[in-house]
Amino acid sequence: MPDFYAEGECDLSGFAVGIVKKDSVIEGKSIKVGDVLIGLPSSGIHSNGFSLVRRVLKQSGLSLKDQLPGETITLGEALIAPTVIYVKQVLDIISKGGIKEIATLQEAAFLTISLEYFLMALQP
Repeated sequence: MPDFYAEGECDLSGFAVGIVKKDSVIEGKSIKVGDVLIGLPSSGIHSNGFSLVRRVLKQSGLSLKDQLPGETITLGEALIAPTVIYVKQVLDIISKGGIKEIATLQEAAFLTISLEYFLMALQP
């Protein structure tokens, strides 16, 4: 990560991986006009957003010790909040049936990629 690690330094990170039976794969092949898009709220800035956060902090003059507007925590505390892995919520939704597609979208990708994907999926 540019502007973050000194030469020779590194970090340890983790990730989540899942498996699915072939006959349970949700492929999005049956998406049609009138379907509903459901979004789950983000639990905060995640790993790929911190380069932007550093730039915003540098340009804005904000500090990690500044209180987050409308909250009782500092900006720094908000940024170190653990990432939520939505397995339980997603499995609960899937178990109710009717889910035609699932995607993980971040930042502006939600507006661009999801719109393009759904329009593509609706093509005959």
